[in-house]
Amino acid sequence: KLGPKKYLDRLIAALNAYLTSPLMDNDQVLTELYQFLIAPLTVYLPDHFTVIPDGVIGTIPFDILKDTTGQLLIRHHTVHYAHSFTTLSDTTKREEPTCEICLLAPEYSEDRTDISASRGSLYPLKYNQMEIDSIAQLYGQRASTPRIEDDRTLLDSIASVEIFHFAGHAIVNADGAFLALSAKDIPDQQLTLEELSTLKRGPRLVVLSACETGLGQFDVGEGIRSLGRSFAEAGTKASVISLWNVDDRSTSRIMVSFYKYLLSGYSVAEALRNAKLEYISVSEDGMEHPYFWAGFVGITHSSN
Repeated sequence: KLGPKKYLDRLIAALNAYLTSPLMDNDQVLTELYQFLIAPLTVYLPDHFTVIPDGVIGTIPFDILKDTTGQLLIRHHTVHYAHSFTTLSDTTKREEPTCEICLLAPEYSEDRTDISASRGSLYPLKYNQMEIDSIAQLYGQRASTPRIEDDRTLLDSIASVEIFHFAGHAIVNADGAFLALSAKDIPDQQLTLEELSTLKRGPRLVVLSACETGLGQFDVGEGIRSLGRSFAEAGTKASVISLWNVDDRSTSRIMVSFYKYLLSGYSVAEALRNAKLEYISVSEDGMEHPYFWAGFVGITHSSN
């Protein structure tokens, strides 16, 4: 009903070129994707709608598509994401959390002096510590910023919190994916997909403020095997994940704003949308390109 997959693949290739070139001002592909994915299905798009992505569609941030009037969808719509039509109710008794939010911003100073502008390498980051400090101020005594020695102590720390926020580097490659706890290339400093999926109790909300945490190997019938998906398998109800190598500075600003809205009573999807719109409204010239603000999406894993 939508059209040939080969045409969709060409559009996604053009989208990737656009998103990796922040100085590019030709955004025709955003309208073309709207015409391909949405226009054939409905003449009226609800204010709130859910995307259940399959295959390469899982790499598209619907917020940036442009409708027939030339408006970004995020201007008038809240986009939810889910893994399937059916959601399983969690009947497991959940223990009382030790704190509401656990915040982690690893240091990446091992033999590296340059500062990275993105969260897709193992170079030191300039804004990740500022990010969790600002979020911790919002939560006060309900926040925890533990010192993590290795992957096992991190698993223990996040097993008894309501929200886990990771601001750092994630590495995604053909062999798998992991959250990097330091710049050291050793197993106990890497929290892997496999380790995450064995969590006995996933936090209610997981925010992976790092690069490509929504990407990974695509398994037919299973979807994208991402870091975010591993938390879902452990029982996490919702997550915020990224679709590309995100900018360090803009990510920090959007995340702090996201929690302000979340604490004001907005849902995950609404809080993320409001944070993006706030960023767009105050962004400096040249920083309003979707590369800087559209990389994160909110995923619902369960109806609870």
